[in-house]
Amino acid sequence: MALRFSPARGSTSISLSAVDPALQQSIDDLSIGAVRADRSQSFTQTQKNQAITNLGIRDVIYVNEYAGFDPTGVTDSTAAVQAALNAVGDTGGVCQIPQAAKVLLNSANITIPANVVLRGGLTHPENPGSSNYADLGGIRLGSAYTISCGFNAGVENMLIYRAGMTFPATDATAFAGTALTFAGDGCVARAVLVLGFNKALAQSGVSCSRYHIDHFQHDCVNGLFLTLPSYDSSVIRDVRAWPFSTAAYSTEAALTRAGTAFYMTGSQDDTSIDNILAYGYDIGLHTYNTGGAPIGKVWIDYPAAYAAGSGSIGVKFGASTTNLKIDQLWCWSMNEGIVSEMAAGEYVQIGLAAFISTAGAAVSIGGGNFDFGSVRMQTNLGYCWNISSAASYVKVQSGQYTGNTGVGGVLNAMPVSALTDHIDINMVSDEAAGSFTHGANAIDYPTLASAATLQLPPNGDAFKISGTTVLDTIGGGYGGRVITLQFTSTSGVSNSGNVITANASNFTAIAGSVIVLAFDGAADKWRERSRSTHLTGGLMATNTVDFAQLRQGAALSVMGNGTNALANYADIQAGTAWDILRRDGSSALAFGPLTAVIDNIGSTRGSILYRGAAGWAALTPGTVAYPLVSAGAGADPAYGVLAVAGGGTGDTGTAWTAYTPTITCAGGAPTTVTLNSGRYKTIGKTLFFSATFKMDNIGTCAFGINVTLPNSYVSAAAQAFMAHNTTSGAGLQGFSGAAASTITITTMAGAFPAVNNDVIFVSGSLEIQ
Repeated sequence: MALRFSPARGSTSISLSAVDPALQQSIDDLSIGAVRADRSQSFTQTQKNQAITNLGIRDVIYVNEYAGFDPTGVTDSTAAVQAALNAVGDTGGVCQIPQAAKVLLNSANITIPANVVLRGGLTHPENPGSSNYADLGGIRLGSAYTISCGFNAGVENMLIYRAGMTFPATDATAFAGTALTFAGDGCVARAVLVLGFNKALAQSGVSCSRYHIDHFQHDCVNGLFLTLPSYDSSVIRDVRAWPFSTAAYSTEAALTRAGTAFYMTGSQDDTSIDNILAYGYDIGLHTYNTGGAPIGKVWIDYPAAYAAGSGSIGVKFGASTTNLKIDQLWCWSMNEGIVSEMAAGEYVQIGLAAFISTAGAAVSIGGGNFDFGSVRMQTNLGYCWNISSAASYVKVQSGQYTGNTGVGGVLNAMPVSALTDHIDINMVSDEAAGSFTHGANAIDYPTLASAATLQLPPNGDAFKISGTTVLDTIGGGYGGRVITLQFTSTSGVSNSGNVITANASNFTAIAGSVIVLAFDGAADKWRERSRSTHLTGGLMATNTVDFAQLRQGAALSVMGNGTNALANYADIQAGTAWDILRRDGSSALAFGPLTAVIDNIGSTRGSILYRGAAGWAALTPGTVAYPLVSAGAGADPAYGVLAVAGGGTGDTGTAWTAYTPTITCAGGAPTTVTLNSGRYKTIGKTLFFSATFKMDNIGTCAFGINVTLPNSYVSAAAQAFMAHNTTSGAGLQGFSGAAASTITITTMAGAFPAVNNDVIFVSGSLEIQ
């Protein structure tokens, strides 16, 4: 590259054929004083610096000219480097470290004054392949110190690693300190590689604006920690966070970092970020209490073998993050791709996003609103979308699911109250037919209460309408808006207000009815596009259905819903003679025998069909020999005992009851009576009884023997009985008068029936009162 300058003295122009960043080589081609080219002369460094100043070229100070500078890195060069920086002066310039110099800074912080750049000799300091970083020129900085950049100051073309590091390092446990600190506006870090610190770059002060971080590579526990507001157009691009120090090892400790590669908080006024990469960090990009930053490409990766259970997050949007825009986001093999902790109303827009092989949720939204352009979900093991905030708005314009496992075969988890006006994920899937994209928490339409004037939300194109008020006017229309209204109860839409229905016919809805309306912006009216075709609920007038509306079926068939579904009209084929039309076990209408209907009530042999309180029921067979007994109107029949009032005995098979009869004589009195015992049973008004007694000594007895009836029963009429003298074998007779409580026993001739020691038995039945 040729540069031409107009010198301060004389009129001759000077051409520099090749100027490197330090002007080291071409300065030998400059004359001093009378401005001319003379390659035969040799100049000191002081003369070269003076020539640069005379020519109006930015000052370059070489640190190797200052006392105490050690290019081998054996002794500390802090004082020499600081002196060289200070020597540049307020007008600004470059403090150059020779390319091969290994500079140890381990006794104090380095402060780069305003307008000064500390420059090394590496133009592209990245992974040197098989080389050892310790063999390269650059700065070895003690972990207790930092290089602080003032106003418009910075570091360029520099390798900075922590003093005492050896390469390759086995892990990051010894990483400590902060390498670079931006302490003012306009700071610059360009073509810098930082290794082995807790933080690669931090900020201090009140604000840090118009800074430039360009082609910045690091391997630290935490990378860029931008914690101050930037009030004017800072630039961050080509930043790479990668395990440079430990890449020779293939262990989890060697390949992962327990920090954040890129952290940003504080207000950002057009801070432009592009092409940032993070590999192996617990958090790739973390924003908090920030916004106003356009972001280009973000690439976050993690060792796939260690992703599960690592807690690693590709991008974490913390609270108070809003107005961020990311053009491209790639998340590979993280535990989670995106985690959002934003509050309601905070907003992030992402143009293209890919989430590949995450061990947990690809996108986990606990708050905030997201607008995605195109999204690819590929081979993720957890939920693709795990949205736990019902207040979040999530829009995905297009995308694809491919090869995702999900949780229990479900790709997405949604809040129970998820609605289509909040969540609109428009992605195609290669999952198997019948797979549950959203699982049990399916996204539902928002529900609006019916009203004569219905006001639509600004978002959404499908709504449920509750209530019974007919809609006359619908607000919220704009040209081209198409809405689908699904009714949950009897309601409808009238051909009035700003609604024009088909054929000016009012739409009368039942639960499940649907109407589609499109807004005509020119006419300021909603026009009906289509409606559901139920044959009930007023959609067709009574008795107006004919073969022009329903196809003609086969002979003797019935037209109706063949299955339990709306608008599934079909011929129901007639059955054999005396079949009836009924709903079978598969919830379909069909002809069949009446027995199938009755068997649905009861199929036990011997059962009896009766009308119960709630409907027809079956009375199962009762106990053998028990009659069917009616309990009258308002009660169910039952098997049991026929009551006396109904002509039965009322007996349920109970045993006879024992009693002790009292023995007296019709005339006189016995001296001794023993063995007197008896049994009885009543069935209705009939008394069955028997009694036995022994007349040990008849005493003065005459005429007959009196025996009392059991339980104080009284005969209803005069009755005769049979008795027996079991001692003599003689047959005897007994009788009782009306309203009598005793039976009198005599011989057949009417004489006294016994002598001493005779045993008498009497039994019979009689009507009692």
